[in-house]
Parts: sequence; C-alpha cells; structure tokens
Amino acid sequence: MKKRFLVVILCAMAMLIAGCAKTEAPAPAAQNNTPTPVEVPVEAPVETPVETPAEATPVASTELVSYEDSGVDIPAEANDPDTMGGTLWQSYGSCNHDPNIYLMELLYFAMPKEEFEDVFRQYNNDTISEADEERMMSSYGVVGYLMACDCTIEEARVVLGDDPFETEELGAADGYTFWFVTYPEDDEAYLAGLDAAYVEDFRKLQAELPALLRNSRFYEPDDPALALVGQTIRFETTDLDGNPVSSEELFAQNEITMINCWATWCGPCKSELGELAELHNRMQARGCGLIGIVTDGGEAAEEAKSLMNENGITYRNVVESDDMSFMDAVTAIPTSLFVDKTGKILANPIVGAYTDAYEPMFASLLAGDESGSPDAAAGVYRVIVKDADGKAVKGVEVQFCSDTDCRAATTDEAGIAAFEAADGAYTVHILKVPDGYLKDGVEYQAPETCGDLTITLQSGG
Repeated sequence: MKKRFLVVILCAMAMLIAGCAKTEAPAPAAQNNTPTPVEVPVEAPVETPVETPAEATPVASTELVSYEDSGVDIPAEANDPDTMGGTLWQSYGSCNHDPNIYLMELLYFAMPKEEFEDVFRQYNNDTISEADEERMMSSYGVVGYLMACDCTIEEARVVLGDDPFETEELGAADGYTFWFVTYPEDDEAYLAGLDAAYVEDFRKLQAELPALLRNSRFYEPDDPALALVGQTIRFETTDLDGNPVSSEELFAQNEITMINCWATWCGPCKSELGELAELHNRMQARGCGLIGIVTDGGEAAEEAKSLMNENGITYRNVVESDDMSFMDAVTAIPTSLFVDKTGKILANPIVGAYTDAYEPMFASLLAGDESGSPDAAAGVYRVIVKDADGKAVKGVEVQFCSDTDCRAATTDEAGIAAFEAADGAYTVHILKVPDGYLKDGVEYQAPETCGDLTITLQSGG
C-alpha cells in the first residue's frame, strides 16, 4: 500500500492487517466498528442515481448498513455480497491531513469468507502462524475507496496523492460530496498475483459497487474523536508498577504533552515505539514530552515494560482507568492526543502510527502558544481569522498546503492558527467555521515569506 494511505491502513482497519481496534475482539463481528443494520427505504436516495443500463444495475434491498463515522448507510448487498469467491471488508476513519475528508476502504481478500474469518480470529487472538499471517497480508487489495469530503476533488488531492486515480460521484448531503475512488495502476499490480477466479471476482465487485452505493443514504460523517478538541481531561490511575499517578501530575511537567494510546498486542503501536522514544528526547529540550496510556496495561504490564525497555522509552506509561471517559472516543489505536498543562486537548487526534506528523503538530501548537506576540516568530506562518467587526474568531479549522502536503489547525482565542514552515508558496483554505459564520470556499495565498495572513469571515449560516 502506498504512502498516501498508510495512516488510513494503520488506523482505520480495526485490527485488520496494519491497524488495531481499541479493544481485542474474538471475531470480526465483535469489532467496535461493526456496522449497525438499519431499515431505511432506498426508493428515494439523497441524489438521483446516474443512469446506467438496466441489465448492469444490481438491485438493492431496503436494508441499509450504517457507518456513521463515514457518513453513509450502504445497501446490504454492497456490505456483504453473497456471490463472491473472496471476502469484502470495509474499514473507515477520518484522514489525519484533513478532518473533513473521510475514507472508507473497500478491501478485498482473495480468500473464501469462512477461511478468512478463521484466520482473522487467530490474528485477533495472537495465535496466528507466520505462514497464515503472511497469506492474509498478501491476499488483500483495495476494490475502491468511498470518500466523503466537503471540498473539491482538486482540494482532496493532498489525500488522494499524485498517482492516477478515477472517481465516480455517488451522492451528496449536508455539504459533503461522496465519491467512489479507484487506482487502476494499483489494481493491475495487485491482480497480477491472483488466480483468474479471484481476478474475475474483484473486477465484478469493482464494476457493480458504484451502482449499489448510489442507493446509499448519505449524511455528514460523525467522528467522535473530533469532538474531543477543547475538552479538558482529568484522571487518576496507576503506572505499570502499580504506583498511583494523576493527570495533573503528568501534564504539569510539560508545556504540551502528547498522549499516546497503545496496546501490547497492536502491531502498529509497537512499530512506532522506538521513534516515540527519540521524539520524547527531542521534545524535552522544548519543554514538551510524551506519556503513554496502555489500554491492556492492567493484564499486560510486564510485557509493556519489556517493550518499553527494548525501545529505550523513558517517559511514563500508565494503565487505562475507568475514569478516563475521553477514551470512549478513541476507537482505534494507536491514537495520539495533544494537551496543555491543564489537560485541555489542543488539536484533532492523530489516529494511526503516523510518526512524521507528531513533531510538526508539536511545532504548530508551540507556535500557537507563542502567537500573542505582535509579529509571527521566525519560521512560522500565522493565519488570523476575524469577523466583520474585527473580532477574533475561535474554533475555525484552517488548512495550510504546500505543493506536496497539507496540515490543519484550529484557531485559538486570539483567532490564530499557526504553522511552522520555511519560506515558500502556500495556499490556505477554511475547512470549517463555528455556527453563525459563512464558509467562503476561497483559496488564499500565504505571504511568500513567513508572516501573517488575515481572513475575514462573514456572518450567516
């Protein structure tokens, strides 16, 4: 899988291949991203389906399967086709580059469903053999991506990448447009290693899914993790040696603390531990640091400590406790939260082992903390958002893009979102505005050298 979707694979597959649901599950049906069947009439879809020849349009039932995080209830036939030789699997999650772009991966495993579920159950229970794990990992490809975005396809390219892709518009609702996205070059590379029967199965699915998905019910995606921003978290728990510890004690040690939620059975979590140890050491010089919350620390404390020793981790790791109510919104691991000394969550969570995003997040938040000075700091662009009366607007999600990537931040009390970057050409977009303001859809040009860009929002909405 190419770099552009690494974070989605890591965070959204819910213990599948490279990602982990927050808690272990004995079987696929028990995952916490298990869709909920709902009876919804499909005779009147949100958007009129694109006309296709009658003989090529699969008939959808009235049963829809809900994926609230992705903003879609899809027909049961698209969720679990019963004529397949292989296995179709859905995973979902918001993209870390832009919280308003959501991707559901429609994954295909070149394995019969019963065989896949048996191997997957072993994978969940950590009893899978190396041969079966390799067979499962090598058998999957991506039929397509169901993408929800409150932007244009061009604006979504930061997520979709530069490789050739094809899109079909499926519908629209609540300011979001929904597309079916495929990558022909990736498909050919995957199919080259499959038996002919699975190739035919994959192609049939890819051809039929868009018509079925147009009969979905579309609505605004609801990612509970995004609602954490601005909340203040407090808890009492124990470290891995059983010593009592409080959040107040942990957070007071740093200007900004990154909370890394992980588990000993989660492959992506363990793969980033060495880099997290190095990140903590670097950030200590800037008055920041890390802590870990081990979701299975109660029963696997010794294994967690062993992993920490192997990777040179010196920062505190604690056990997930009952009064960590914020963890209810952490549905996949690893998930990393950023808080200030009081425990206030400062930014959207980073879901997945997205190690190259952590240090820029620290830098952006530190720049924002220092943004009360009259001028922007060296190496920092500031986007200042005001209303028509010149008052600062808090809570505006701002996207800051170079030619190769984008970052997002939310304006603070002073109406400022800060981004650490070298002098260069950058564009700025307003992704989301608080109630009472209008989202303008304008693409702004940042100054050629580090400095301030002021945007005025109009009332309305």
